[in-house]
Amino acid sequence: MPLPELERPPAELRLAVREALTRDGAAQALGEDERRDIARALVRIAHAAQLLDSDGTTPAAPPAKPLARGMNAAGAYGGNAVANMADTARRTLQAISFPRFVSELIQGVFRAMLETNQAQLQQYLDLVRAVSQSLDGYASLGGGGDDAAKRWLAEQFPSSYAIEEPDPEDVERARLDPEEELDPIRLTTRGAAPSADAIRAALGTEADAEVPTSPQDLVAFVKRSLARNRQGMLATMIQMGMQRIVIDSGRIHASMRFHIDATSAAAEQAHTGFDTRHSVSASASGGWGPFSASAAVSSSIGFVRTTDTQTEERTNASADLNSSVELQFRTDQVPLDRIASSQTVDRLRLNTLNPEREMEIAGETDRARISANQAVDTARASRERTELAPGEVPTAPTLPTRTGGASGGGSGGGAATGGAAPGGAATGGAATGGAATGGGATGGAAPTA
Repeated sequence: MPLPELERPPAELRLAVREALTRDGAAQALGEDERRDIARALVRIAHAAQLLDSDGTTPAAPPAKPLARGMNAAGAYGGNAVANMADTARRTLQAISFPRFVSELIQGVFRAMLETNQAQLQQYLDLVRAVSQSLDGYASLGGGGDDAAKRWLAEQFPSSYAIEEPDPEDVERARLDPEEELDPIRLTTRGAAPSADAIRAALGTEADAEVPTSPQDLVAFVKRSLARNRQGMLATMIQMGMQRIVIDSGRIHASMRFHIDATSAAAEQAHTGFDTRHSVSASASGGWGPFSASAAVSSSIGFVRTTDTQTEERTNASADLNSSVELQFRTDQVPLDRIASSQTVDRLRLNTLNPEREMEIAGETDRARISANQAVDTARASRERTELAPGEVPTAPTLPTRTGGASGGGSGGGAATGGAAPGGAATGGAATGGAATGGGATGGAAPTA
C-alpha cells in the first residue's frame, strides 16, 4: 500500500522535474502521454528519496546550543587600566604639584607688591632729583641735543621754519652700527621769521623776556624755555602732592580638582547554528528502444560556530587649577620731607611755576601747624587738676576699762589733754590723745603697793 505522503508531492518538486524534462531534447521527442507518465514516475521517485532522507537515513543534527553566550571572557581580561590607575594618579599629581603652585602664587603676589612699591618710590625719587636740578642741568638730562627745539619751531611756525630729516639709509646704518654717528636734523627758513611776541606767547614766557633773532640763538632759547616750562610743571605737581598705591588687605584663593577613573572590561559572544540544504535532480530518456528514467536527491547539513571576544582598557584623568587674587588698595600722598632734604624742597619750591605762591602756602602750612600745637598745649594746661583726697584715718580700737585703778593714775591718762581724769581711767586719755598706750592701764593705773 503506498504511503499517503507519496500521493502529495510538493509543488517545488514537480516544478524541478518539469524543468529537467523540458531541457532534455529526447524527452521532447516523445508523445505527450509518455512524457506525462515519465514525469509522474520521476516525481514519485524524487519524493520517495526526500521522504527517506527526512525519516532518519541522514544522521540527525546535534542538539541546539545557546545562540549567544556573553561575559565569559575571563581568559582575555587584562585589567591593566585599573591596576595602573594608582600609579597614573600619583604621576599626574606629582607633575601638577599643587603645593608648588600655591607657593609660587603667594611668592609671585608678594614679589609683585614689593616691586611695585620699589618702582613707585624709585621713579618718584628720580623725578625729585631731576626737577630739583638747575635749569641747565635739567635741560641736559633728556639728551637729544637741539632736535626737540627745532621740531617745536617747525610745528609752531610752519610758514617760517622747516626741518630736514637725515637720509633713511644713514638712519638704518646708525641703527645697525652704534658707533656710526648720525647727522642731526637741520632747521631751514622758508619765510619771514616770527615776531618776538609770537614766540613769547607760544612759549609762555614773561613779556619782558628777550628773544634772540639769529636761528642758532633762537634754538638755544627755545630749548631752555621748553625745559623751564616742563621743570616748572613737574615741580608744581610734586608740591601739590604725589600719590602712591598702598595695599591694605587682600585675599588669595587657590583650588584644584582632580578626577580619575579607569575601566577594564572583556566580553565574549559565541554564536552557533545549523544550515541544511537539499537539491533534487532528475533525467529521463526515451526513443524506439526501452524507456529509461533516473532521479537524484542530495542533502547537505552545515554547522557554523563563531566566537567574538572584545577587551577594553580605558583611563580618564582630568585636573583643574583655579586661582584668584583680590587686593584692596588705596592711594596715599607721599610726604616730600621724608624722601628729600630741606635744601631739595627749597629748590623744588623755587623751580615751580609760581614760587611766590608756593612760599605763601608753605608759610600758611607752618602757621597752621604751630597754631594746632599751641591749641593742644593750651588745652592740656587748662585742664582741671584734681586734688588728691586724704585717705581714711583708721579708728583706734576701744580698750577695756579697769575698775581697780590706783591714785595718781590720772596723770598718765591725761597725756593728750594735760588734765587728769578721776581715778586714772584709761578711757579719758584714749579719746583725745589718740594713742592707745597713753591712756591705757599701763600708763594710768599702777598696781597697789
